[in-house]
Amino acid sequence: MSANIPAPAGSTATAAGVRAGWAMLWEAAGLWLFFLALGVGWLVLSLWMLEREQAAQLQQQRVALTLMEIKEAVEGDLALGLDLADHPRAQALLDAALERNGELRSIDIALANGTTVFSTDRGAVGEALPPPAWEQARREDDANRLWATQVAGEQLIGVGLRGSFGELAGYVVSAYRAESVFWPGLRAFGLVALAALLTLAAALLAARRMVARAAPGAAHESGLRAAQAARQRFDACLKQIDEYEAAP
Repeated sequence: MSANIPAPAGSTATAAGVRAGWAMLWEAAGLWLFFLALGVGWLVLSLWMLEREQAAQLQQQRVALTLMEIKEAVEGDLALGLDLADHPRAQALLDAALERNGELRSIDIALANGTTVFSTDRGAVGEALPPPAWEQARREDDANRLWATQVAGEQLIGVGLRGSFGELAGYVVSAYRAESVFWPGLRAFGLVALAALLTLAAALLAARRMVARAAPGAAHESGLRAAQAARQRFDACLKQIDEYEAAP
């Protein structure tokens, strides 16, 4: 004679608790991975914007340094009494600066009225400065202070030229190619990887704690259900015994 021996209530409760714990672990891990992806994306975007801004500032400083070198050379000759429109080596200075710096698209020297007298683009000689550049140049009172603007999406930087008596003699204006940062650099990726690892470690630790708190509760609930089923079977057996004793 064989009988079906039910599994112990304790083992059933433990198995149910483990399954519930794993389910909560996967749910918590998925949620944390979602937030991790959002955080990494936000960090990458922030670093990209920061590197783009820094690259633009460094490029502007390099172009400004070239303009200041031309300014010092031309103003040194103007201090000797030379006229800007008849400057003997202004064109050579512009051509040499353009050859040294591949970021520059063109360099112009204009008179105080905005008319271009020297340019690396020979077709621009005799023309007026673009309206945005001319407006920005007239707005700047200090000839030693750089100004910047855009013309048709192109970046321009300019600075004033002082004559032999300190009067405004003209302007040096340069257009340059703006650098584009398509993706964060290696250092930025290192910061992203470190942030991702720290976030992932925190996520796993939090998920483990959630499972540790939730598993005993799930095991207790499963144990109660097993105990109730055993009691029902025991009551059924007692009922059968009472019926057998009451039989004639």
